[in-house]
Amino acid sequence: DLPRPAGKALAGPLFAHRIGRTAAGGPFFTEGKSAVGGSALSQPMTSGPMLRGEELTVFPLPPAAFRLLLAEGAAALEKWGLRPAGRIWDADTRTAMEALCRKAEGLSRRQLEKGRWRWYVPWLILLGDRAVGSACFLGPPCAAGWVELGYGLAADFRGKGYMTAAAGLLTAWAMEQPGVRAVRA
Repeated sequence: DLPRPAGKALAGPLFAHRIGRTAAGGPFFTEGKSAVGGSALSQPMTSGPMLRGEELTVFPLPPAAFRLLLAEGAAALEKWGLRPAGRIWDADTRTAMEALCRKAEGLSRRQLEKGRWRWYVPWLILLGDRAVGSACFLGPPCAAGWVELGYGLAADFRGKGYMTAAAGLLTAWAMEQPGVRAVRA
């Protein structure tokens, strides 16, 4: 059983959200009912997985949270109790993220339940409660068994080893997934 954290109920354009902290201190995010009548994927971030390093926590945003982040930017992070460390994405990265979000949203319910969405969404990189960057796989493994990893980090946090640590956590996770033989960055 997952813990029921204390947190704020958030109203997005399509979904009701709840975020708080788990007993272990990590972010907890669930997606509620769609405002237009359907059910949203109910997936706490803590099952998504939470990758923890010495200083960082890295976790994937479920598709509806990804869409909310695209729509609201830093305001979404603030609603979730996170402090943005700078601009989320530049224009070119935002265009690429929109395309990935559409792919994630187009997955079947079965693919969503199997966690395939993790290959199409940003993985937030947190230093405490500060969102210092994100990384994203550019899709599931190809026939040759490799995945590609794109990433970005707020300017004030570059050159301090944070992206190296985050890429290491994501590479270790990816190498444990079926069909992955290599990670390219």
